[in-house]
Amino acid sequence: MSPKKTKQKLSRGTKENITQIIDELSIIIGRRNWPKEDAREAITASLQDTDTHIAAVSLNVPEVDLIWDSMGAKAALTKIRKKRQWVIRSLFGTAIFGSLLVVIGTIAAIILMDHWAKWLILGGAAVILLLGSASFPKMAIIPYIINYDKLIPIKFQSECKKIDEFVAELLKYIK
Repeated sequence: MSPKKTKQKLSRGTKENITQIIDELSIIIGRRNWPKEDAREAITASLQDTDTHIAAVSLNVPEVDLIWDSMGAKAALTKIRKKRQWVIRSLFGTAIFGSLLVVIGTIAAIILMDHWAKWLILGGAAVILLLGSASFPKMAIIPYIINYDKLIPIKFQSECKKIDEFVAELLKYIK
């Protein structure tokens, strides 16, 4: 489904929105260089905002939404987004579960011990939880998410191919 033979005149704002959609999708599928600063935020914003931008462009160029849906690019992006959300939620859920185990172990040690060392255990657990809650996401979870995002083009090859075909169709509108 390519654009009509008679090329319609697009406004500057519509062309800018199409360019923004192309940029966002290109980052996700690895067609464009990875952002050096705030890479995780760039991918998150791209995954969240693409549907909105396509809806905005579709108000002026309804074919864009039809192509987006019929080529399977919408379903492909949704699959990538849902899998990424599952991974992020699993990582944070695991961290919360680990914290709960430390708290439960500390409470059990305090209850079962009748020695002055229980206060050392309580203090140690408090320090571990405090330091862990502050630095674990920055040092372990976020780098893992960034690495996962960089591997999207490899892990989701068929989905990225569909999105790439959609990007190629969009490029016809701004030329």
